[in-house]
Amino acid sequence: MLDIFSQQYPEFVFDTGKKLRDLCIIQNRTPTDYTRDGHPINRFFTRHAGLMRSRYLHIILWILLGTSARAQVVIRAIGQAAAPNDTADVRLTVSHFTDIAAIQHTLVYDPSKLAFLGATDFGLPGLNSNAFNEPQPGTIKMNWFGTPASLQDGETIYTLKFLVTGADPTRVRFDPDAEFIVADNQGMNVPHRAFYAGINGTYLEGYIYNDFNGNCLLDVGETGLNDQPVRIDGASSSHFVLSDSTGFFEMVLDTGDVSLQSLPRVTAWEACQSSQLIDIVNYSQNTVQSLLRPAYGCPYLEVDVSTAYVRPCDTLTYWVTYQNIGPAPAFGATVRIYLDSAMTYLGSSLPPTQLNGHFVEFNVGNIATNQGGRFSITVHNDCFNTVVGRTHCVRAEILPDDICDPVSPQWDGASVQVTGQCKGDSVEFKITNAGAGNMTQAKDYVIIEDMILGKEGQIQLNAGESTTLTQKTDDKTFRLIVNQSDFHPGRSYPTVALEGCDGYNANTMLGSVTEFGEDDADPFRSMDCRESVDAPIPNSITVHPKGYGAQAYITSHTDLTYLIYFKNTTTDTIHHVRIADTISPSLELYRAQPEASGHPYDFQLAGTNVLLFDFGDLQLLPGQDGFVKFRIPQKADLPFDETIQNTATILLDDQPIVTNTVTNTNGGETEKLYLIVRTEEIPRPKIRIKAFPNPFTDQVRLILEEYPKTELRLRLYDSNGSTVADQSTFTGSFRLSRSNISKGVYHFVIDDHGQIIASGTLIAQ
Repeated sequence: MLDIFSQQYPEFVFDTGKKLRDLCIIQNRTPTDYTRDGHPINRFFTRHAGLMRSRYLHIILWILLGTSARAQVVIRAIGQAAAPNDTADVRLTVSHFTDIAAIQHTLVYDPSKLAFLGATDFGLPGLNSNAFNEPQPGTIKMNWFGTPASLQDGETIYTLKFLVTGADPTRVRFDPDAEFIVADNQGMNVPHRAFYAGINGTYLEGYIYNDFNGNCLLDVGETGLNDQPVRIDGASSSHFVLSDSTGFFEMVLDTGDVSLQSLPRVTAWEACQSSQLIDIVNYSQNTVQSLLRPAYGCPYLEVDVSTAYVRPCDTLTYWVTYQNIGPAPAFGATVRIYLDSAMTYLGSSLPPTQLNGHFVEFNVGNIATNQGGRFSITVHNDCFNTVVGRTHCVRAEILPDDICDPVSPQWDGASVQVTGQCKGDSVEFKITNAGAGNMTQAKDYVIIEDMILGKEGQIQLNAGESTTLTQKTDDKTFRLIVNQSDFHPGRSYPTVALEGCDGYNANTMLGSVTEFGEDDADPFRSMDCRESVDAPIPNSITVHPKGYGAQAYITSHTDLTYLIYFKNTTTDTIHHVRIADTISPSLELYRAQPEASGHPYDFQLAGTNVLLFDFGDLQLLPGQDGFVKFRIPQKADLPFDETIQNTATILLDDQPIVTNTVTNTNGGETEKLYLIVRTEEIPRPKIRIKAFPNPFTDQVRLILEEYPKTELRLRLYDSNGSTVADQSTFTGSFRLSRSNISKGVYHFVIDDHGQIIASGTLIAQ
C-alpha cells in the first residue's frame, strides 16, 4: 500500500531536519548522538585511532577547528536516465582533489524507486567494495583511508550501481551531517562541498534570502526566509516548492533548462529578479539563490483559530496560530479571541492578559520576521439552546492590524463595518462608516433570507455615520453583505449573519450561515464558523464556505478553506501521520496558506499541484484524532460554472485513506449568482409566495399558499417593460424556465382577475 501511495505522489518525501509549521523545530538527533562516543567527530577519531597516534596530537586540534586555506574539494554525483528494471550508474567525480588521505560520508536514496547493487570503478588507491556498507535500505555508508591521492578535476573516485524500480525522477544525495569528512595527508579537515545526483531527472537546490538592505546583493548577516514559494517552469510542466526555516529549498526535476521564480506571498516583499534562467547540468545537482527585499517596511501579521469539530454540550479545544511574514518586526502584539455566544472560556495554554464578556486577550509580545507561535483555548459549549446543525462562530484578531500594502490615492477613506443583533421579533443590522473619509459613491448592500435575496439597496455614509436596517425574523437566517468603497485597502468583506433569532425550532433553516464566506480575508482576522455535529466523520474533508444551491455556488473572489480531520480508528498506536492533498487546477497553489492544527506539522508544496502535511512522530493512540486547516484562493478569471473539487489522501503509518470529495462552483463576481426570486409586495398579508427551488438554474415553481384555487395570472416583464412570459393557472402554481430568460433583471406580477395580489423580482446572472 505504501508503494502505491509513493507512486501516486512521487514528491511525497519529508526530509528530516526541516522546520515545523507553528515554529516547532525538529532536531533529528537523539541525546546519544552527542555523547562522547556518539558524536560524528568522535566516531571518526575512533575509526582512525592508529593514524592519530602515528602522527602529531595537534592533528586533532586542526580537525576540530576545521581550518584550511586550500581550495574547496568538490564531489559531484552524476546520475543518468534509466527505465524501470534497468541499472543506473551514479558516478562520483571530484575537483580540487589534492593529497587527500581520508573520506567519510553517507549517501541516501529512495528505496521505493532504487535498489543498491554495489560500487565499482574505484579511482583511489586501496578503495574497494569493503569501504561501502548499507545498514538499511536507503542508506549507504562510505569510509576510505589510504595512501594520499591527487586527481585531476572531473576524475571518478567511484561509481554506485542501482536497479531502477520506478520511472519517476528521484535522487541520490549526500546526508548533510557532521559525518561528512574529507582529510588531507596531514590529517587536516579539508573544506568540501557535495552535489547530488538525479535518476531520470536533475536535482535543484537553492536558498531564498532576506535582502534586508535592499541592494539585491547577499551581504553578511542576511538570513534565509521561511515558507517562501518557488516556482520552476520547465519545457512541459511547472513545479512548486517552499523554502524551509533556513531559506533552503530542493526538488528533483525533469532534465532541461528551467526558469525559476520566487513568488512572495504578500506585497510587502519583492523579488530582486522576476525570474532566473538556469542552465541545468543534467542528472546532477544545480544550485541557485534568490533574494527578496522589503517593498514596505512594516510587519505583516497573520492569525488563525480553529478546532477539529463542534459538538453541543461538549468541552472543545481551539488552536490559535500566529506569525509575522512581513519584513519588519511587530512590537507588543496581542491576540484577541471572540467566543461564540453559546461558549464559556475554561482555560488556555497561554495565560490571558484580559478576560471580559466580549473577548479573551493574550499578549504574544514582539514578533520578528519569520517568527510566530501557537496556543490552545479550552471552552465549554452550552447544553441548552444548542442543537445539532447550529452554526457556532469563533473569531480571532491580532494587533497591530496594519495592512502592509500601498494605499491607493483614489480611495475615499471610508471603511464599512457591519454588526447584527436579534431584537424582539426582528433582526437589526447596523452599517457604519468607521473610516476617516466620507463615502463619495453609494455602495450596494443585500440582505439574504435563508437562500433568498430578500432585500437590496444602497448606502452612502459620511465618516462616523451609521444606518440601521430591520427585518422581521419569521424563523429565518439572515445575512447582510455590504460593498466597501472602491480601492479600499486589503480584502475586507463586510458581512454578518444571524441565525435562530426565534429560537431553534422545526421552522428554522439550519446550514445557510456556512454557505457564504465571512469577513476574514485580511490576514489579521480569522473566523471559524462551524455547524455542530453529533460526531465528526473520521478521516474526512470539509470546505468553507460550502456554497449554496445544488451546485454549491461561491463568488469568484471567495477563498476556500479546507479542514482535514483524521482519527485513529484502529486498536494500535499510529506513529506517523502524513497528508497529501492534490489541489484543483482552478486554485492558486503557491498562495495556499496553512493555518491552525491540532498538532504541529511540516508543510510543503510538491510537484505541480500537491500540498503535503507531515505530523512527524505523532504517536496517535487509539481513538485520538487531529486536524489541519488551510486557506487557498481561486485563480483569476475562472469561467462561470467552473467546478472546484478537492479530495485528500491521509497516510496513517503505511495505510493510505482517501477522504470524501467536496465540491464548489464558481458563480461570478456578486452574491446574486444566478436566478433568485424575491417577493416585494403582497397586498393581502396572509398570502405567502414560495419559489422552489430557489436559487435555480433550469426551472422554478412560484407557489401561492393560503389563497383560494381560482384563476390567477402571472406576467413577467423585462427592464424595458416588455412582456417576457404570460401564464394563467387554477392551481396557484406557476413554472418559469431559464431557457426563455436571458441575463438581466425582471419584474413579475400575479393578479386575480385584474387585482394584483403579489409581485417580485427575478435576477438572471
